[in-house]
Amino acid sequence: LFRSKRKFDVKYIYTGITALVVIILSLLFNNMLNNMDKFKATMNMVQSAFAPIFVGIIIAFLLNPLLTLLEKKIFGPILSKIIKKEKQKDKVTRAISIIFTEAIFLALLAAFFRMLIPQLYTSIKTLVTNMPGYYRNFIDFIENIDFNNKYVDDVFLESLTKVYAFFENFLSDKLIPNLDT
Repeated sequence: LFRSKRKFDVKYIYTGITALVVIILSLLFNNMLNNMDKFKATMNMVQSAFAPIFVGIIIAFLLNPLLTLLEKKIFGPILSKIIKKEKQKDKVTRAISIIFTEAIFLALLAAFFRMLIPQLYTSIKTLVTNMPGYYRNFIDFIENIDFNNKYVDDVFLESLTKVYAFFENFLSDKLIPNLDT
């Protein structure tokens, strides 16, 4: 009796909802652009909070094949002869495999740093030794550039001399003595 002659087409409802979502997202994006400094600060905070989690996930992903190898090929067969209960054997195998995987990872990390630190030390000492020559070559290069302004030349060379003195003092007085100990 009171039947409406209009039919609601679901297609128009979905189109309206989609348009509403697009408008809301556009407003949020505009707000983000207007407050870019706050947005960057928030993103940096989120990134620094989640960085250890991402590093952990990457390390776990890289170590998983080693863990699986130790569990299935080495400790699984050995412990299956010693422990008869399957659940208990699986738990012990997993625990031992994790311990050995972590030990191997830490040993590789220590070996990496043991090789890296002496090379880094040598490179820093070489840099400090050769720094006056690098500085002189750079000054010669800069002096060949014509700034068309004597004041700019003088200020630039004076600033460069101060920066050089700072780095030379830092490297030779603070960094190298601390590396020698």
